Amino acid sequence: MGAVNIDLDILDDLPKNRFNIMSIHQSKGLEFPIVIVDVGSDFKMNYSTHSFRRFPSTPGKSCTIEDKMREFSPIGKSERNGIDRAFDDIIRQYFVAFSRPKNILILVGLNSVKDGYYFNGKMRFIPNIATGWDRNEEWFWEGLSNLFQM
Repeated sequence: MGAVNIDLDILDDLPKNRFNIMSIHQSKGLEFPIVIVDVGSDFKMNYSTHSFRRFPSTPGKSCTIEDKMREFSPIGKSERNGIDRAFDDIIRQYFVAFSRPKNILILVGLNSVKDGYYFNGKMRFIPNIATGWDRNEEWFWEGLSNLFQM
């Protein structure tokens, strides 16, 4: 669509007959000239059942189990609460994803992630750590010169 200019010389690293598709976990430790990360196609609405994957509202199962087990271990209870640790997990996951490209990072998702959607006559937004929201539900990507919506 012309929004992004790609220097074709960076593609020399890739075999001409393949395209790697993998999970964020599988990509850990690897680098690629261009990386495409899906940051929102699963999130058409702000369902609470999806929040653990984008913007936690509860500590979640893994943090709850950790809290219950740690009290019986030499490390003891965590000083950080479960929701903070759940946010930390998501931030670490997207740090891995966003640090894989050598040259170009492309984030794909739905327009509702950026522009919001109407529900019961009210404009709603989908907070998502991967799309620039912080823990206080503020969005910091507004006005970035390298953010294109296609």
